[in-house]
Amino acid sequence: MTIEPTLSDHEPIDDPPLDFNFRSSRPVKSPRQKQGDSKWLQYRQGTSRAVTIRLVFLVGLLAMVIWAMQHSGKAETWRWLYRSPAPNADSNGQPPDSQRIGTSQLAAPTIQIPSDDASAIEDSTNDETGALPDLTSALQPETVSDYELEFARRFLKSLRGHESFTFWHVVQSAVEQNELPVGETATAAILVNRLAQQWSAWNLKWDTMFAEGSVAPEQRSAVMDTRDRWELSVLPALAAVTIRPDSSLNKEHLLKFRQTVVRAADLLVEQYTHVGRPVESYSWFSAWSEVFDQPVSVERSELPTPTITQLLGQPEAWVGRTIAVEGTALRVQRVAAGKNPLDITEYFVIWIRPNHPSMYPFCIYSLLPPEKLMLAEREIERNQSVPISVAGRFFKIRLFDSDGKAGQAPLLMASTVEVLPDVNTASGSEPFGMPGAGFIATTLLLIGSIAGGAAWLAWRSSQSSKRRGQPTGKRLHSAMDNLQNDNRVESVREKIKRLETGKHE
Repeated sequence: MTIEPTLSDHEPIDDPPLDFNFRSSRPVKSPRQKQGDSKWLQYRQGTSRAVTIRLVFLVGLLAMVIWAMQHSGKAETWRWLYRSPAPNADSNGQPPDSQRIGTSQLAAPTIQIPSDDASAIEDSTNDETGALPDLTSALQPETVSDYELEFARRFLKSLRGHESFTFWHVVQSAVEQNELPVGETATAAILVNRLAQQWSAWNLKWDTMFAEGSVAPEQRSAVMDTRDRWELSVLPALAAVTIRPDSSLNKEHLLKFRQTVVRAADLLVEQYTHVGRPVESYSWFSAWSEVFDQPVSVERSELPTPTITQLLGQPEAWVGRTIAVEGTALRVQRVAAGKNPLDITEYFVIWIRPNHPSMYPFCIYSLLPPEKLMLAEREIERNQSVPISVAGRFFKIRLFDSDGKAGQAPLLMASTVEVLPDVNTASGSEPFGMPGAGFIATTLLLIGSIAGGAAWLAWRSSQSSKRRGQPTGKRLHSAMDNLQNDNRVESVREKIKRLETGKHE
């Protein structure tokens, strides 16, 4: 017995026919179609609207990213990093760099040095009241790894441009036991007195933290050792400079003090900024002092040769190191130097296109360029195309105006640069000179004679190969007679006749 399946009321057994015809019009609901049958259509319409909204949102985000990239590439976008004082207001020995440099030989756009490359003085001193800056503000003992280094960094940051000039003289005179230059004694005495007051306030703050127990015992021991060194050697040496240098003080303590101050000054050098920030004055002077102490002839093969990408990626790892750079000097500029303790009157800024692929150049500050790059007496700048090699001290990554966009260039300091031999000249590829008419006519005649002789030999060879092995003259006639008299040889006509008669054998 067969069990029939139970059917629902008024529902057909067979499935509805499939319709593969595409209809672009919106389907119309039949009268019999229930309200719930259009859920799939509603879901599809809602999904389509959601996808459209998301696409519009993503397109808007893409437009914002493109706008941000274009906006951030402009030099004026980064003006908030520093304030621009009046031009030529540089009194710390660093150049204003007011010239424009442009060249189409760079992979980057046209280079333009900022019209004002000196920043406002970063001074925490109150000019109206004359009060000393508080070096102990926001002092946290757990964040201070070096008691002396942190004090030197804060004190250097509180100095103005001309005060950095005087303090550099004071430190150098104390270490080398020389007298101060004429006219600097009174200013130096005020600055040394200010340093002593700041040192007392600094120690008082640390004594308070000692009493509170917020300083680790091992750190307290290091602080006390530094204090003893300062009280015995550093402060007396700085005070004696304003009167007469004292040669009886511990020279090792003074050398360590100068080294600490130089390290503190290097900490104030900020990467990706312009040249001429007053807070970097002491580090700028110290860097040039190291350049003076380096030998003129340096074995460049023993020096590291980082690329611009490496310098841009990790500038802190290369600060203060001497590196070797090779490239093509594209422009040389003369920049007047401000007041400085090293008696530098002018710099020569050399923009170099590196030998490796890069969209940014090297910026070299040199004191005495070679004769091939030397400018005339009243010449400010000149376009060049000279291969050179430099062994310079890396200072920082500087910003410059590259045709309205922010450009970056590693800044190196060197006493001079070396001109490399030109590759074309060294290989002997000099400009081609046109030979005389007699030489040209003789050469063409010789070439024609050789070509004609070669053609005649080739034709003769081809003709001789055709005749090789063929009988000629009497020999040919004798051979033909023998063929005609030979009964075994049939002509074509004789063969056809034999085939017609049926004689196949």
